[in-house]
Amino acid sequence: MDFRRIEWILLIVFLCMDIFLGWSLVQNRQVFMSASTTGATTETLSEMKRDQISLPPLGKAKSSGSYLAGHSDNTVLQSSTSNTVRTSNTTTTVKTTNGVEQLTAKLKTPLALSRKGIASQVRKFATDTNNVWRGNQYEFEPSMSGRSTYVFCQKTRYGVIVDGHGRLEVTVRDDKVTGYTQTYATNVTTMHRAQKLISAREAVLTLYRSNEIVNNSTVTWTKLGYTELLTTKGTTVYIPAWYVGVSSKNSKNVTVRKVNAMSKAVIKDR
Repeated sequence: MDFRRIEWILLIVFLCMDIFLGWSLVQNRQVFMSASTTGATTETLSEMKRDQISLPPLGKAKSSGSYLAGHSDNTVLQSSTSNTVRTSNTTTTVKTTNGVEQLTAKLKTPLALSRKGIASQVRKFATDTNNVWRGNQYEFEPSMSGRSTYVFCQKTRYGVIVDGHGRLEVTVRDDKVTGYTQTYATNVTTMHRAQKLISAREAVLTLYRSNEIVNNSTVTWTKLGYTELLTTKGTTVYIPAWYVGVSSKNSKNVTVRKVNAMSKAVIKDR
């Protein structure tokens, strides 16, 4: 009998068994972890219900995102004041604070609005490049807006910049557009390949477990966008983050909480 051949056969059999057992162990571990995560999520949601915390429908889908870099140009809005958008019915001032250039515009003759459909009228005004420089590069954020301030966030090919580096805020008084403030992030590029981000539900659960959502409150909205991580030597680094609006049931005031959509860490405002 060819013992050498038998040895090789047995070796191959044992290797196949090891691979199969290893694969089975990994699969069982994944199932266990998934079941554990599901159980923890269910328990946390039950706790929130007991704590009288109201929730909107929370998405479980996970999108992708990466770090972004914006190379600051603190003269872009100042330069835009020479544009014909500025010369007819608008007076403007530009100032730079902590490296962020902000333009403040006041309409010499306020734009009257009809009382029906004010938001759509403001959106039409703001996104018209004849009224606002590069206004078509902003999108309306109704959850962040109020009756006197309508908020628009700057769009990029990688996502929306939600923080103050790329924002347009239109002021309405007595059913008239009276002016706006504008910031604009320039030269935004991605820094590395995209990776999986946490879901809206995971972000809300993270805030609750971190005691950032108190009893008897309501989660009113969630928004995935980019926020500043750091600024150095004229370059701002942005990270994807979940913005979560939370209000007390005894008040209509909304507090915005943030969670790093990559690391799941709560972001504290500096």
